[in-house]
Amino acid sequence: MSVVTMLVVPALFLGLLALLLPLLVGTGERDLAWISGTVEVPAGEAEVYRRYLDRHRRHRLVGGLFGGALAVVVGIRFQDRVQLIGAGDGTPLGDVFFCVVMGVIVGALLAETYRLGRARGTAASASLAPREPIGVPGVVRAARIVSGAGLAWGLVTVVVWGGAGAGSAVTAVVGLLPVVIAEATRAAVTHRRRPVETERALRVDGRIRAFAGRTTSWLQLSAATLVTTWVVAVTPLREGSVAEGLLIVPVLAGLVASVVVLRRASPRPPRRWRPAPLAEAA
Repeated sequence: MSVVTMLVVPALFLGLLALLLPLLVGTGERDLAWISGTVEVPAGEAEVYRRYLDRHRRHRLVGGLFGGALAVVVGIRFQDRVQLIGAGDGTPLGDVFFCVVMGVIVGALLAETYRLGRARGTAASASLAPREPIGVPGVVRAARIVSGAGLAWGLVTVVVWGGAGAGSAVTAVVGLLPVVIAEATRAAVTHRRRPVETERALRVDGRIRAFAGRTTSWLQLSAATLVTTWVVAVTPLREGSVAEGLLIVPVLAGLVASVVVLRRASPRPPRRWRPAPLAEAA
């Protein structure tokens, strides 16, 4: 095992813990101030935000645990071993790291099936105002480019290596599924019904939509990065060749990047974030 691998693999596990452990903690006042954009959040609005964030945490945690369990079962049943981190070695469904990260991503996307409940006194009708697409354009564009690069790489491996490159191509095609789900989720949130009765209800809805757009954008990029990393990793290079040795660096970099990007989609504020009044006081 190379020195780079010995350093990066423990870091990846620490990254997984950093992703999962915060999901065990409930929503606090700081979280509410972050998503609402104000320190003073009325009780009714705070409850909407709290249920929304708690839902995200539950789905992400369950998704990550389910992914890890799936990897263990597939590994024992089909590979006779439990593979913790082994990009390019066996099936990604038997890799704990891949399945945990992808489980968190899919769980977060499923959490967006949430529909903003009607606040008291609001009507059941929907606003007819124009709806701008949500999300972070630069991040979405990067995710699409990374997914396209992974798909192109997979197709090239088939052309160059024939049947030996089928694993790379299949991984690229199947790996488009979470990316497509992210695109569909963002579109669904954009066109989701909005309350029309009160300005406060519209503000809450707008804050939740903004969070949904931001988080699905980063989730899409994380999924695209993870899948493309696996596509590159399963390239059928000659064992022991210089090319195979050089491939370790971009593969490890891709695995690290997938976790770093996924943290940007966290349902918690960044560690350095402080509510505006507290920041001014400091």
